[in-house]
Amino acid sequence: MVSPDASSNPSISMRNCSAPSPSTRRFATKEPAINELPITRPLEIMSQGSAPKLRKTSAFLEAHPFGTVPAAFSPDGKVGVFESNSIMRAVARLGASRFPLYGQGPYEASRVDSFLDASLVFARDAQIYLLALMSGKVSAESYARARDGFVAYAGGIDQALSSERRFLVGEDVTLADICFVAEMSLFCNERGSAAALEQQGLTPILHPELEGEFPRAMGHLARLRKHPAFAPDVDPYLAKLGVP
Repeated sequence: MVSPDASSNPSISMRNCSAPSPSTRRFATKEPAINELPITRPLEIMSQGSAPKLRKTSAFLEAHPFGTVPAAFSPDGKVGVFESNSIMRAVARLGASRFPLYGQGPYEASRVDSFLDASLVFARDAQIYLLALMSGKVSAESYARARDGFVAYAGGIDQALSSERRFLVGEDVTLADICFVAEMSLFCNERGSAAALEQQGLTPILHPELEGEFPRAMGHLARLRKHPAFAPDVDPYLAKLGVP
């Protein structure tokens, strides 16, 4: 990928990880916001027999002290940005002159942050639950936490849209909507484990009655998956998971 000139088009670099939502990049930058790192080999793939092993170099750890991914960098590779929501915020700030993904003014920006923080609470329990599903065994505790977290999150989104709002903050798409779509789309991976849940005597959290329980939240997801900024990535992803 071509690295844009930092002086004319501020950018942020990503390596060896999932990029922030492509929807964010479509709004925020004139060129793709992903480019090659200008520092030397921040991550190395080491071969151990048939199983490659990832080694984080000193350059990577200097920029990312916690050693986690996703990992983003400034164009010169010296400043590391970690945690997915922080990376998303950085992309929004860099592209603010093109599209105000952070809303209009400090109050809307703070409300966007409120939704992002609420999403993180849900995401923590959702991730534990989805990883357990991948292993084939879900504890009653992780299921209950994910179920209650989903109900609280979907209920809050439903309430936020109760005044016939088309978007969570302001009059257009913001990071709040992007994060909502990302979290809900990821949680839809539960659909592939319905049989395994039923074998454990558990009802899928994403059951058919959800549209009646949270009509505005589920309607928001259905509407945004067809939005031009989301559709190229989200619509085929949800279709692959069997979401009608």
